[in-house]
Parts: sequence; C-alpha cells; structure tokens
Amino acid sequence: MKFGLFYQIQVPKPWDEESEARRIWEALDQIVYAEEVGYDSVWFSEHHFRPEWSHNSAPDLTLAAISQRTSRIRMGVGVVLAPIHHPLHTASRMATLDILSRGRVDVGIGRTGYPYQLTPYGSGLKDTRGMWEEYAQVLPKIWTEEIVSHEGQYFQIPPRQVLPKPI
Repeated sequence: MKFGLFYQIQVPKPWDEESEARRIWEALDQIVYAEEVGYDSVWFSEHHFRPEWSHNSAPDLTLAAISQRTSRIRMGVGVVLAPIHHPLHTASRMATLDILSRGRVDVGIGRTGYPYQLTPYGSGLKDTRGMWEEYAQVLPKIWTEEIVSHEGQYFQIPPRQVLPKPI
C-alpha cells in the first residue's frame, strides 16, 4: 500500500493580506515533513473561482516549489482541467515540472462539472466530454512523438516538435 496527500489549499475566513501566502507556505512545510515520515505522493487539485474551497489555481507552480524542497515524494495534479487548457500548454508545463522534479510527476486530466469554472475561459459544460476525450488522445502523443500534429474538433496542432519531453 502507498500513502499520499491531497491538497486544495483552503483558506478559512476571515482573510487578511497574508492568508493565502501563509497557507501555501504551510502546505509546502507539511509536504516536506510528509516526505520525511515516508509518504509516497502529494496531489493538488486545480480549481478556479472557488474562494471557499480552493486557492490553488496553478497547481503545477506549487508542485515546482515542492520539487525543489523534496527529493523522493511523487507529485501529481489531480486533475488538469482539459476544457480550459490547450494540450500543448499542459504538455510543456508538465514536462518541465517532470524535469525539475527529476522524474517524479504524475498527471491526471479531467473535466469539471462547474459551469462557472468554464465560462470565463470560453468553454461550455456540453463540450467537456469531447474536449476531455480529444485531450486524452493527444497529450501522450505530444510527450512521446518527435513531431506531433493533430486536427481535431477542439484542438489543432500543425506539425511541430514539442519540447521539452518528460524524463
């Protein structure tokens, strides 16, 4: 059995100008300690516009900080919201994170059921399944093929060499 932690960076009210920063730094310290006591992984969610629930809309950046403070614990995003990111963007950021962490990254992709997380990015709830399916097809190709191209309903990629590649 393996043990992991899941974070959303919740910030209880009342908020002050240091609440978010303090909570993020506390989470980083907790994860360093978790690695010391033997935890295997840490996962961060991606949520937007959910002030009562999550103050971590850039989990890859949080994990980049963790990667520099730890050496063994695996790190994951659970999940990258496919309907609001282009797969080229996700592939590049996650590959860079994998390099920074020396190969300790796991990536989950998903869709959201919350329209208010989608509409500011120009996506709608009715398209999330198709976007996720297309995303799931193209993302591994970006990481494994030297030259990748894709002509889909939601994403178009002309033939390109996409770098960096994950470890």
